[in-house]
Amino acid sequence: MTRRKTVGLLLALTSALFGGVGVAVHRRLHKLWFIPEPPSRTLRTEGMVNAPLVPRVRVLFVGHSLVNQDMPRMAAAVADALGVDFSYDVQLTDGGSLEVNWNEPERATGVHAREALASADYDTLVLTEAVNLDDHLRWSDPPGHALRWYRLAREHRPDIRLFFYETWHHRSEPRHARGLPLLPSRLTWREQLDADLGKWEHIVDEAERLHGSTAWGVASTESAGAATRAPLDVHIVPGGQTLGALVDAVRAGEVPGVTSEHALFADGVHLSDLGNYFIALVQVATLTHADLGAAPHEVPRADGELVRVAPDTARALGSIAQRAVRLYPRSGALRAREPS
Repeated sequence: MTRRKTVGLLLALTSALFGGVGVAVHRRLHKLWFIPEPPSRTLRTEGMVNAPLVPRVRVLFVGHSLVNQDMPRMAAAVADALGVDFSYDVQLTDGGSLEVNWNEPERATGVHAREALASADYDTLVLTEAVNLDDHLRWSDPPGHALRWYRLAREHRPDIRLFFYETWHHRSEPRHARGLPLLPSRLTWREQLDADLGKWEHIVDEAERLHGSTAWGVASTESAGAATRAPLDVHIVPGGQTLGALVDAVRAGEVPGVTSEHALFADGVHLSDLGNYFIALVQVATLTHADLGAAPHEVPRADGELVRVAPDTARALGSIAQRAVRLYPRSGALRAREPS
């Protein structure tokens, strides 16, 4: 090979290498958007009234270990005690994103959710995204995959209610500032709950925007087309926001029998029985609009073992969950007052 050809080949290889790096960097930078303030912060609940009780719920949860098997079982027990006919199924993939749950159901425990939705047996669908949320927002397209799930549900059951479950990050792992991977956040875990709300709401809002875009997907059937034309009207289960309210109350000494927020966690991110009981109350308040005042303080885990919460502790948890759900405008727990 001549010197000229050798130099030319090296230049071509160098160009290809840096071109590939450039594409990768461009893709990464393209995803480093800044999340605005949560739209819910501009909404008001003054003058609104409690939404009516939903007396029957058939819910499918699609998610990961922050849904788990115990929390839905506890929620069913709470709802049943409050007069709601409540049943559920789950598809859970440990650490699984919406994309993984869609594409690799064989990895999951529980039902095959895509097949289950085709049965039209469910009147409620609750999705959640995996954490670290920043990474999935950059690489996994949560809005697009949420929309796939929501459209599938509506195709088979046009009246199905749609929810997105806001969770939380690991309490000790480093987090990033406003989605920037090279800039560590100086916020505490509690502060990050408030800061991250806009990211969760962005997933729902972007899914709604894509849903209304004729450029996104083509409905495969007439029923799917009708579902495509109707708004998604997704409500948000405010798990992270209510957990933040509970942590604030614990730190202020306002929760009898709970002296430390560590009692809510089994490890750095997963909940203890007490934490799961609280989130079960949040799910019931959001999905059924039931008054939690008479919620039971003994509920079973998935394995049938009873979890016993002191009555005064249970009352405090119910009050905090109810108030936080109703104060969050996107939970759907309140509605506009009908004109007289």
